[in-house]
Amino acid sequence: GAVRQITVERGRDPATATLLGFGGGGPMLAPLVAQELGISEVIIPVAPGGFSAWGMLNSDVVDDYARTIISLLDETPVTQLELVFEELESEALASLMEQGVNRDRATLIRQLELRYLGQEHALPITVGKPIDYKSIQEFFAQEHEKRYGHTMDSPIQVLNLRIRGIGAFDRPQLAEISDSCGGPELAEVDKSTAFCFTQRDMVPFKVYDRAKLGKGDSLYGPALIDEGTSVTVIHSKQKLTVDRYGNLLILTGA
Repeated sequence: GAVRQITVERGRDPATATLLGFGGGGPMLAPLVAQELGISEVIIPVAPGGFSAWGMLNSDVVDDYARTIISLLDETPVTQLELVFEELESEALASLMEQGVNRDRATLIRQLELRYLGQEHALPITVGKPIDYKSIQEFFAQEHEKRYGHTMDSPIQVLNLRIRGIGAFDRPQLAEISDSCGGPELAEVDKSTAFCFTQRDMVPFKVYDRAKLGKGDSLYGPALIDEGTSVTVIHSKQKLTVDRYGNLLILTGA
């Protein structure tokens, strides 16, 4: 399925990766999917249902601005490109300031979208200051050969000028959880009979309250780790360990 598309179909061996199970349903499926793909380790983050929000808190502010100027690179005055870039940079910087980004933490990246005359698709090329047409042409040829396996003798055409404004913020830090207070047995809250895909049979699962698991706690499946918004399924012969930040580290036995 989806994991195969981003690994095997791209020439990557999934067994060399660690699978991250997040979202409300990810922790239910990740340990089994990993085992079937030969992935030995799975990580279930704290509050997996809100993991995407955590990603947002750890992301930079990014604003993109563009202006279309269709002309041959050699026939476009450098002053014209500089003027457009400066206007776009002013817009991007103003937007970042409005979003609370300090000037010293704002980065502006210039890009030209270029193509050979007659082509439909363009390649983005990062350019510096001052604009140097020779280096731009050389870099475009390198990127074109890297992407398509060849270069052309046709003139290079400018399609778009782009400015990417990036604003950096302080990242939140994960807090360490408390040490184990007597082992995972104290976190066991119930038992439930469910189908175990590794045994292909209905088997008893121990049910644990994730909030009661401490740093260093370790247990074997079959087990269910309940946290209200998500359930992590640990199958037979799989081992779970809680790290110092509360993440669940699962060894699948693959």
